[in-house]
Amino acid sequence: MSRRSGRRGVRRPSHRPELGIPPAERKFDVRAYRAPRIKTQIVFLRDGSDRADAVSATLQATRAEGSAPAHARVKVVARLDGREVHASTGRSTSGVCVRHSFKLPAAIERGEGNVGVRD
Repeated sequence: MSRRSGRRGVRRPSHRPELGIPPAERKFDVRAYRAPRIKTQIVFLRDGSDRADAVSATLQATRAEGSAPAHARVKVVARLDGREVHASTGRSTSGVCVRHSFKLPAAIERGEGNVGVRD
């Protein structure tokens, strides 16, 4: 743990009135770095998908000490254009944590999506 963690600081960057940059002040907290306990990665079977395609993804998870969490309950939520299009739960197996598949809707507005994983 750093000797400075837990402290508060104030940063006052130099201002340049001739450039229209006003004086500023930014407060910040100093925190100790903690390595993540579980590293996760979502790997998709394909790089891209289109309307009504089936999407398959695998969640790979390893603990910081290298072992894989076994029989952990995992919830997968997929959102597309701000709407939830899929939600399911599963249990991890050894090696590959969780594998999920879902179908995209036939109508896609912008195509902005994400997949989130929770335990």
